[in-house]
Amino acid sequence: MIFKKTGVKNLLVLLFLAVGPPLIAQEISGLVLDGKTGEALVGASVYFDGSSLGTTTGREGRFHLKSPYKTHAPLIVSFLGYKSVRIAKPSQEEELNITMEEYAQPIPEIILTSDPFTRKQKLAVFTKEFLGDDRAARHCSILNEEVLSLSFNSYNNTFTATARAPLFIVNSYLGYVVHFDLREFSILFRTKRLKRTDNIIYTRYAGFSRFEDVSEVGTRLLKRRRKAYLGSPMHFMRSLWRGDLVEQGFSLKYDGESIVPAQIIQRLDQDSTGFKSFAFKKKNLTVYYLNRSSFRSSLRLEGSASFSIDRYGNYTPYKNLIFSGYMADLRIADMVPINYQPR
Repeated sequence: MIFKKTGVKNLLVLLFLAVGPPLIAQEISGLVLDGKTGEALVGASVYFDGSSLGTTTGREGRFHLKSPYKTHAPLIVSFLGYKSVRIAKPSQEEELNITMEEYAQPIPEIILTSDPFTRKQKLAVFTKEFLGDDRAARHCSILNEEVLSLSFNSYNNTFTATARAPLFIVNSYLGYVVHFDLREFSILFRTKRLKRTDNIIYTRYAGFSRFEDVSEVGTRLLKRRRKAYLGSPMHFMRSLWRGDLVEQGFSLKYDGESIVPAQIIQRLDQDSTGFKSFAFKKKNLTVYYLNRSSFRSSLRLEGSASFSIDRYGNYTPYKNLIFSGYMADLRIADMVPINYQPR
């Protein structure tokens, strides 16, 4: 799941890492049924959110899914014509019995409001704010744009988007197909215009994503994926998990002064599954990657004083860490699956 704010360049991301106790693989088995009839659902997708770790249900609606490491990523079950199911902490001790409800397309509420923009204009804004506006985004396309409903409310300058089916995104730049189940998308503009520069207060989006590696992996593609990964929130969190932020090229500042990670980030504990807990001694810090101003981000801690990270770089509670700056500008076209490993 992803939740972003831009404009003031804030980002909440879940997107909803080695020395120490042995890292435990995660194996999950279960049965997927129609919640009304009890019939097995064959061909349902079962995957860890944000990853390429997934499978489909067999003839009896059964599945078995394995992750090399235990993860904070929720388990997602999706099937055409049914509401997706999100399981935050799937049990490994017993077989899951998952029931799904048929999805009834709601009759849209008729709201009398002025929407001065054409679908073409709104789709252009949605594409740039959702996919991105960089080189990777220019090689990225949504193949089923017709499932999108887009609207602009002139009373409060809010742009919203919904999708009646998962978005099918082809990212030829990184060699992935991304299935994105959009749950929320909104942009708050300062004025009644779709101009993006200096006019967006925030952009928010949330949903579930499943990656498929669809390209022959050559040297060029490996370099592109590595470049997308380096300096990203995933890279930062994995480096924090391993304890090698400085070695990985990150540097920290607080109140304008350079500091070492141990001065501001406290390691609390590690459990038997490989999850590690941390706490910030200060609420705000500035993060640089390779000491470049173009890779400058800020990180703010809200709410709970501590958070937990898994080996993949997923962290929880995800709403308590807010990135801004460079890391907040990254979009769907810049993302690699959570199980990506740089070569």
